Amino acid sequence: VDNNIYGSEWFGAERERTGAALATNGYIPHLKNFAKTGVPQSQRPALWARILGCVPGPKEFHYYQTVKDRVNRVDLVSDYLVRFDVQETSDYDEFFVFSDPLLEIMLIFSRDTQIPKLCSLLPTTAVIETPNPLSEDEKISIPPSTVIPYYQMSLLAAPFSFVYAGVEEMYFVWRAMYCRYFCRLHVLSSRPDSILYLSRMFENLLLAAHPKVFYHGIKVGAHPLRTAFPWIFTAFSGVLPVFQVLQLWDRVIAYDSLELIPTLAAAIYVFRAEHVLASK
Repeated sequence: VDNNIYGSEWFGAERERTGAALATNGYIPHLKNFAKTGVPQSQRPALWARILGCVPGPKEFHYYQTVKDRVNRVDLVSDYLVRFDVQETSDYDEFFVFSDPLLEIMLIFSRDTQIPKLCSLLPTTAVIETPNPLSEDEKISIPPSTVIPYYQMSLLAAPFSFVYAGVEEMYFVWRAMYCRYFCRLHVLSSRPDSILYLSRMFENLLLAAHPKVFYHGIKVGAHPLRTAFPWIFTAFSGVLPVFQVLQLWDRVIAYDSLELIPTLAAAIYVFRAEHVLASK
């Protein structure tokens, strides 16, 4: 907004210069503070990677190629779910051109055995044991990442295609983002920032800001959470234009919290209160 005000063209250029300086040698708290007001598109790849602590190097690229070889060598029963979900995501106008790299990173994600150690909230999974296991290493998770592919999971990865040109770098930043934040969106838990907590937060915010809208939705059989839950579940990916989704995720990373997502969902309801109250 500031950059579009007449006479304020300097604002965007100044943000670019500041972002470039911070991306080179900035202190992480300073990077987060900068991201609270949005990150310029050209600086987003470097700043996201640095804030999330996942600047990939030769070691990471070698690991990526190793896991990719596993994908090409062995098919898993979960691969069908991954392919189906990526195909669904590819039906979106914004994402269909990225179907190949998206499928690649999602299949590699399903094989990545480092995921359980990185996730801030562990999902449940199926575990297959050998007849007489001698160690924990003989227990095999299906899929190896322990994250069972679920509907619209690839929607959370798709916006990264607009940020990173290299598929390897895109994968590691997506993995870091998922393990730090997005894993909480599909695990039932009472912990803060989990999907149950965020759903309840949305209801409380809407009740506090506009109770008439909340109760009117229930009265007409359109519970507000029923509408807002898919927005929260996908962190607004596939709901808002991609550039707005990325701006929202700038703030998620900057504030180190998913609470902005239900806050935005409640704000949309309040903004559209007149239309909601007119519904029957």
